Amino acid sequence: MLFQPVTSGKLGRAGAEMDDSVGDWIETTESSEERQGGNLQLPQRFPVSHDAVRRIQEMIASGTLAPGDNLPPQRELAASLGVSRPSLREALSVLETLGFIEIQPGRRAVVCQPHAEHGAPPRWRFQGRFSQVDVFQFRLLIETFTARLAATRVSPTEVAELRANVEEMKRAIRASDLELSARIDAEFHAKIIGFSGNKLFPEVYAMTDSIILEAHRLPLLARDRLWEPVDEHVDIVKAFDQHDPDGAGYYMRLHLMRTATRSGIEGRFDNY
Repeated sequence: MLFQPVTSGKLGRAGAEMDDSVGDWIETTESSEERQGGNLQLPQRFPVSHDAVRRIQEMIASGTLAPGDNLPPQRELAASLGVSRPSLREALSVLETLGFIEIQPGRRAVVCQPHAEHGAPPRWRFQGRFSQVDVFQFRLLIETFTARLAATRVSPTEVAELRANVEEMKRAIRASDLELSARIDAEFHAKIIGFSGNKLFPEVYAMTDSIILEAHRLPLLARDRLWEPVDEHVDIVKAFDQHDPDGAGYYMRLHLMRTATRSGIEGRFDNY
């Protein structure tokens, strides 16, 4: 099928043009009425550490923990949240990647100043093994190709799953649950790889899932650009709905390059 331009210019922040009928697929207990923020129930498929991330983020948003405040000692904080110390440590690491706290060796974590755009560069947990550029190069190679494959064979049910994922991501952003948004974002991309029909790609992708998830958190530091990936996902879904491999590959590649920019990685993918 020839490439047909697909745009999301009319979508806007509320995503009003999306089909709300796909909401039944979502694994939360949200009603059909769209929430404007808060009280978003945690999907059961996500780990305990995410609930700790969400609750600490709520403490910061409410002012219970203000910029410059130290978080309570880990033992005390873990007990108050009802989580294990390892789950809390994972939650704190996620919060640091998302720009909410700063962790220094031998000291308690401190709440960071809020920011709308990139502040200090995020801590990249996998620097000793892979650079951020390594990860985005890998994603460009795998995800652009599998998007093209998936577009040739995707079923209406699978397209509906992708639309439902977009709706779920919008709810997470409205609720200011950035970690949930990152995980739903990662699921969107993993679904497409699975829809490609190639059995090896999902296996390879799964072996790097923690690294890929961390890459999905990085662009969330650009707080004033949280809705951009939603619009970009809509373009990709529309290309799938048209069974347009050229469009799917184009919009996936464009999305990944813009994601790299939102992550603070500039001008390194123009020739790929």
